[in-house]
Order: sequence, then structure tokens, then C-alpha cells
Amino acid sequence: MTTPNEGGGTASDAVAKARKAGAKYAADVAQAAAKAVEAGLPQAEADKMVAAALEDDAQDLIAFQAKLFEAVAAAAKASEPAPSQTPSAQVTVDARDKFVNGIAQAVLATIGIGQRDPGNEFNGATLSRIAEHCLVRAGVRPGMSKSAIAAQIFNSHTRTDFPLVLENIASKSLLKGYDEAPEIFDRFTRRGSLPDYKEAARIDMSVFANLDRVEEGAEYTYATLGERGARVQLAKYGRMIQITEEMVINDDQNAFASIPRKMGSASRRTIGNLVFAILTGNPTFNGAALFHSTRQNLLTGAGSALADAGLTAAWTAFTTRTDAQTAGGSVAEAVLNIEPKYLLVPRALDTQARRLMSAESVNNSAGALSGTPNTWRNRFEVMSDARLDRAGGGATRWFFLGDPDIYDTIEVSYLDGNANPTLTRVELYKTDSIDFKVKQIAGVAPLDFAAMQRNEGA
Repeated sequence: MTTPNEGGGTASDAVAKARKAGAKYAADVAQAAAKAVEAGLPQAEADKMVAAALEDDAQDLIAFQAKLFEAVAAAAKASEPAPSQTPSAQVTVDARDKFVNGIAQAVLATIGIGQRDPGNEFNGATLSRIAEHCLVRAGVRPGMSKSAIAAQIFNSHTRTDFPLVLENIASKSLLKGYDEAPEIFDRFTRRGSLPDYKEAARIDMSVFANLDRVEEGAEYTYATLGERGARVQLAKYGRMIQITEEMVINDDQNAFASIPRKMGSASRRTIGNLVFAILTGNPTFNGAALFHSTRQNLLTGAGSALADAGLTAAWTAFTTRTDAQTAGGSVAEAVLNIEPKYLLVPRALDTQARRLMSAESVNNSAGALSGTPNTWRNRFEVMSDARLDRAGGGATRWFFLGDPDIYDTIEVSYLDGNANPTLTRVELYKTDSIDFKVKQIAGVAPLDFAAMQRNEGA
């Protein structure tokens, strides 16, 4: 028979409630202790504290968490090397680097960038959990809610490794996107280096086409560089990336890491746009259009179409070019014997170009194989880019380009030769976010027109 108690229930109800409350308290104590162990508290000490807390009739979880926090701090202090140990600073730096790199590796592997390390303790960790790890390392008490963690992380007065962790992940994702961007411009351009943003000159080396004969006992004469040459200058391109409180609470790791990855691709694509703008825009170079009939590097009309006859006309103009033509008649004529290496076409002509480079015989006027050997077979490397299709008149336009390691074509310059975009954390503290600046410094300019041939195809 059950007996009513003062609250109107039975004695068995009271016992059940007490047991339920005790079970929840025990679970909360165990969870708090587990987090403390992750933060550096020895397991044996944590077990002792849990046993003492379960024997405490007060069942004060907040008081227990405070004791854990003090124990974690004491354990961290006890693990620090003595002042007499000189490598203490290096140990601290190495531990921090290991922590930051471990988180970055786990997050990048989660979104498909890099390999998963089975032994990485941060595998599967959410952004909130990562943020909490950073807070604990900074001396903040563990066991907070997601919103409390986010509030602490985005508080300008709370200094943690979380921004450094995000910067590490974003930088690696940025470079991954830059490296995997589908661009071909670096195959037919030359990489240059500039020390600053000032305009610099590049001397046109084709003016040294010939050497003068030196008679017995005669003096050597100096070459005249003249006014020919190109001007190159760097410019700055960039955008901002924002990691918000909502992204951390929602654990949006994919969006967080994919944004800088796309920024990396956009950075490389921006340079490609600058290169192809020169080919399609035909800018002024040394007083005339870069591609012009007087320079014999521009063919128009039906005879310039991508076919056997068009290839013959373009190749003849390209290979018989002389120094007098490239210099506008300002120096003595010299045959340059420049050979095209690349056949650059729009996507619409890609299949036709590859057939021309692979067919054993050429087609007759009816479009059938004539039996005449195809002298163009495997002659040039075919490249195609959709930017040529989108430019005005680009569906039929194609180019011959020389080897940039031998001839001057187009230079892509970078500050101190560093082609990679950079990512920098910007401390604004105006919003609940951590902000990063993506910057690409590059300059693109034509160096000479002798090793580039534009054929309109119509």
C-alpha cells in the first residue's frame, strides 16, 4: 500500500522523481568531465572528481563545472616547462600549430579537400565544438550553449585561436581553388616579376636579330635599343569573405570552406580574363593595333578560315616575318624564322582543329579525304577557350602563338613573382562575423607582336 506525501503524490512517485533527477545529474556530470578531459585534465583526476560529485547531496552542477575549470587550468599550468627550460616558447608554438593544423586538416577532409587522418581527434567536430576547444584553450569555462560560444567567439575582447583556425582553413581552400581552376593562359604567356606597383619597361629583344661583322683590329659597335618595347604594371584585385555567427551555429562547414575555394578559382580566372582581353580586344601597342595587316600578323577574309589553305597562309605570314616588319622598318631587315607552337581556337572550332592536327590526309573541296598527305598532322598544340566564342566575331577567329620560353608574347607579372592570391584576416568588429580579404596582385601586357598571329576566319 502506497502512502500519500505532503505534495499530494505517493512515496513511490517521490522516489522515482529523485532517481530521475539523480540520473540526469550523473549524465551532466559525466559530460562535463569528458569535455574537461578533452581540454587537458588527466582522466584519473576527472574520475575522482566525478565520484565526489555523485556523492554530494547538493548535486550542484554549476559548482562542479567551476571546479573542473579550475582543475583544467591547474593541469595546464602544471604541464608548462620550468622557466629554466629554454625550449618552452618553441613547445608552446608547436602545440598551437599542431592544434590549428589538426582542425584545418579535419575540416578540409570533411568537405573533400585532402585526405582524412583516422587518428585526428577533430574528425567530425562541428564548428561550435571547434570554437569551444579554442575558448577552453583561452581559459574560458567549458560547457556553454552554442549561442554562448558564438557570442564569446565574436566578442572583440575574447582572444582565441578560432580566427587563426578559420584563416588556416580558408587559405588552404583558396589555394586549392586557384590551382584547380581550368585555365590555359600560362601555357602561352611568360611569367614575370615586379618589385612594386610602378610601371616598368620590357626591352624588345628582337632588335638584336643580327650581329655586325668586326674587322681585324676594329672596335665593336654598340647596339641601339631604340624606343621599342613594352610597358608592364601591376594592379590589385580582391574581394571580402565573411564567416558569420549563423554559419558557426548552423555548422555550415561546406559553405565556409567552399567560398574561399571559389574565390581562388575566381582569382585565377581574373588573370585569364586579362590575358584574353588582349587577344580579343586588340589594344594599341607601340603606336598601332597589336594585330594589324601592316605588321603581317592579321589575316582576314575567307582565305583566313581554319582549313588547310588558311593554315598555309597564316603559317607563311608567321614564319617569314622579318625584323624590319616587327620594328616598323626602323632597323635593317633580318629574317626571324619564328615558328608557331600553339593553335588557339574558340570552343566552336576545337573539334575541327583537332581533326586537322590528327587526320592523315586533307579534305578536297567536297569535304572528302583526298589522299593528299596532311602536312599539319601533329604540327601544333591545340588549345581552346570559351572566351574566344563570346567575343565579337570570335566564333571563327583563331590564333597562332609562339613558344613564350623562346619568343616574346604576353607577360603575366606578379609582385615579387608570387602568383598565388593571399588571404588576410580583417578585424572590423562591426558585425557578428570574422572577415577575410582575398587579394590578387598581377599585371598583364603584350611584349611583342612578332610571335602572335590573329586570323579572323571570315
